[in-house]
Amino acid sequence: MSNYSDVELREVNPRFKLSMSSVEKLLSDCGLKYEKLDYMVALFDSDNNAIACGGYDKTTIKCLAVSEKERGSGYLNTIISHLLQRLLSE
Repeated sequence: MSNYSDVELREVNPRFKLSMSSVEKLLSDCGLKYEKLDYMVALFDSDNNAIACGGYDKTTIKCLAVSEKERGSGYLNTIISHLLQRLLSE
């Protein structure tokens, strides 16, 4: 399990192929497909691998995933809290 100091929360822009390919791999590993979203974030480890992600389309949170080795880390809570705060501020 990673330490929170080892990860970085970043907005994912679909035009940035490196970040997007890492997120798409994570989603695929979790049995999910990327959907076009209004906003998406991911937690990246020190090797720039997406280890948790999520986003929203209008007011619906979608594409939530956590890598198998990071399950139980609390990273999904970080993603959901960030998304809810952003939605509430809009």
